[in-house]
Amino acid sequence: MEVPLDEINLENGGDANDKYSIKKVEDIEKQNNQLKEEIAALRDEIQSRVQNHVSSATPDVTAPDYQNLMNTKRQLEKDIEVYKARLTVEERDKIKLQGQISVLDSQVKRYRGQVQSSSEAEDEALREKRRLQKELRIKNEELQHSR
Repeated sequence: MEVPLDEINLENGGDANDKYSIKKVEDIEKQNNQLKEEIAALRDEIQSRVQNHVSSATPDVTAPDYQNLMNTKRQLEKDIEVYKARLTVEERDKIKLQGQISVLDSQVKRYRGQVQSSSEAEDEALREKRRLQKELRIKNEELQHSR
């Protein structure tokens, strides 16, 4: 609570303690005014920095936040390059594997064709065997009847 100097009532010219108290109050008022001026100046500086930061195209490169941001940006750019390289390798591997799949598909088709033709040949051989066995039986029976 501020007490202006003119409200201090010094009766009978005052004594030394009163003069000391007045001096102390004056000093406190000066300090109070100085602090208010510093606060106002700091508020103005903050406001101007905020406006400059928002409107400025060049940030304050000495600010710790800016340095952290730039370090993070550099690290992210490195990570992106690493992932791009990995992606390139993976795409090459994918193309290589697709080629191998095509080769294997054609081999499977060829083997299936061979299996099918072998199966048909086996079936034909079995039919021929049965036919021949039947003829053999018939000939054996004829031989036995003729004796």
